[in-house]
Amino acid sequence: IAVAGQFLGALSAAVLGVRGEFGLPAFAYVLGASGSLVCLLVIPASVGVLGLPVGLVVGSLVMGTVMVTRLLGLGYRPHPATVLKGVVEVRAVTLLLLASVTPAAWQMNYLISLGYAARLGAGSVSLYTYAFSAAAVVTGVTASAGSLVLAGEISRRWDRHAESLELYSRTMVRAGLMITLPVLACVAWTGVEVIELLLGRSLSRLDADTIVVTFLALGGMMLATMAVQVPLIAAFTVARYGRIAILLLLTCGLHLGITA
Repeated sequence: IAVAGQFLGALSAAVLGVRGEFGLPAFAYVLGASGSLVCLLVIPASVGVLGLPVGLVVGSLVMGTVMVTRLLGLGYRPHPATVLKGVVEVRAVTLLLLASVTPAAWQMNYLISLGYAARLGAGSVSLYTYAFSAAAVVTGVTASAGSLVLAGEISRRWDRHAESLELYSRTMVRAGLMITLPVLACVAWTGVEVIELLLGRSLSRLDADTIVVTFLALGGMMLATMAVQVPLIAAFTVARYGRIAILLLLTCGLHLGITA
């Protein structure tokens, strides 16, 4: 149910974005996350671990409901023939499958890392999850956001010469470094104290040190993700599916190699 709500919310956010509405989707995601957190706080402890999926379901449904309600208010009514039309378009399906490789690679990297962390002792998986989730936030703010901003510009202005991508690559890397390097420095300087302040009741000083060191080690993964975004956009622009697949495989390999 939670996945269905998130899927519906993502589709609704895309339609609203096409219509020039970005504020409401952002608010809906924040509201959904807040709803999940509130549920986790109010659900009795006797429910146990089932409280987590219940909270996720409630947050996803809240997020999806807000955006669908807005779409209906704008008079949007999807036509089944139009919605299903893309299923038979080979190019559209190929793009979707290739685009899904990146999140799949992240998930694969995450699962392999958890499997490795599980061999280190009790609690290691939780500590790695904290660090990995924080690194994913930084990557989302830098590489993911930057690629969304540059995608339209590259598709309109790129002259199909590799040399012309240098300016976009520099822009992407510089913007990413302006965020990533200060974050890494702040985590190295004050990360342990912040973790102890927020999670001091459940984590020891050694646990906080482990989270900080792991997050800093994942800095290479953050930088590698930024570096591959512009070539990936260019490959999509000229529909070079083979190059797209190679770039995605290289990115996945970099993630796994740096994590190891």
